[in-house]
Amino acid sequence: MEALQRHSQILEDIAYATEERNRFIGTPGHVGTGDYVVSQLEALGGYYDISIQNFTVLAQTEGSGNLSVNGVDQGAELYEYSPGGNITAPIIAVANLGCEAVSMPAMLTYQHANTMIGRLS
Repeated sequence: MEALQRHSQILEDIAYATEERNRFIGTPGHVGTGDYVVSQLEALGGYYDISIQNFTVLAQTEGSGNLSVNGVDQGAELYEYSPGGNITAPIIAVANLGCEAVSMPAMLTYQHANTMIGRLS
């Protein structure tokens, strides 16, 4: 448990040492975290074959969102990694926070599910 707490603190320190104070993709905190993880794996003396793969990701860091139902603003916020755009589609209510497959109606394919934010069990 001590080792887990020590490594968790190091990862937090890496993020908090940056201006952004996070590990969002592409930030110095993200790069520093990756470097730390690689160094820890390399310290295992070749047990793992380590490679770094570059990839492109669409990540929106600024913007606004809105949701209206029948012309009435419902208030909304963007999720991280949300692409921009406009969508017009029916909203389907989902039972039980959407935690179980049986909560999803069969007609949900290609629709937007309205789920409550809460604890999944």
